Amino acid sequence: MLIPELLSAALTTTTMEVTVGTARRRWEPDLMTMTRSELHRLLDAVPDDTLEAAQRALEPLADPFLLALANAPVDDEPETDEERVAVQEAREDIAAGRVRDWDEVRRELGGE
Repeated sequence: MLIPELLSAALTTTTMEVTVGTARRRWEPDLMTMTRSELHRLLDAVPDDTLEAAQRALEPLADPFLLALANAPVDDEPETDEERVAVQEAREDIAAGRVRDWDEVRRELGGE
């Protein structure tokens, strides 16, 4: 999908070659000259059927947690036997219905 690639390039300010159909274009983020009005103009040009994709692309930029998550390094450590067992147990708990919703956990922790 093109939008995550463009977002990634924008976050790292790298240049990339973009191919749409038979057209090929060099895309270079120009972050120093982008203004809010220019960004609004671009958003107004987004077709209605791609608004959800635009929202998913922009939300990480507006939320510090999502931005940190988007920029986090990939976990390249191999999964341990202990982790594999824990994941399998969690899947079995979900399949057996041994789960609680977030509201229940929050009440239990005194958050509500």
